Amino acid sequence: VRAPLGAAVDEEPAAAAVAAARVLESLGHEVVEAVPAWDDESLASSWSTFASGTCRHLVRVLERLHGRPVNPEELEPATRAWLIDRPPVALVDYLEAAERLWALGRRIQTGWGRDDVLLTPTLTRLPARVGGMQAQAGVTDDAGRFSAFVRVWNITGQPAVSVPFAETGAGVPVGVQLVGAHGCDDVLLGLAGQLEAAAGWKP
Repeated sequence: VRAPLGAAVDEEPAAAAVAAARVLESLGHEVVEAVPAWDDESLASSWSTFASGTCRHLVRVLERLHGRPVNPEELEPATRAWLIDRPPVALVDYLEAAERLWALGRRIQTGWGRDDVLLTPTLTRLPARVGGMQAQAGVTDDAGRFSAFVRVWNITGQPAVSVPFAETGAGVPVGVQLVGAHGCDDVLLGLAGQLEAAAGWKP
């Protein structure tokens, strides 16, 4: 329940993860508390640089696929400000950021066995109300805090799944996240099915 870089985790998502751990333990799984080596002070800046360069590339790909330039007026203001109006990311900065992210990914996966699955809250807070979060250009602090538990797996490429597990008193679903080793989607999906069944959720 401790998010990367000390991002705050609200009580209800944390409680859902702890309860899910107890359920898995009752099903016969060995459950231990541990934190991956995911703290890296360069993560936010590296991700911002890498994502900016990658998304600009996707704009070019879309232009090739559709055979015409992207019309900036058809983009949401935050997307346009991030990917069109800003200066391009320098190639050397993009490669340096990618190298830092790949190194972080290798550190996180060191010693991760085939049958090891990480359990976390899905989000650090409850889902936002419609209109409760305003889109902004780039990788913002709000977005980084909201997605602290999930964005790391975009770097490592590991399979991850969010399982509906609990509800607030107002009926808001609270998910927990399971993360598996590379290529172990079968282990992950099997465990997710057990947890979902134990929580009483129907597909």
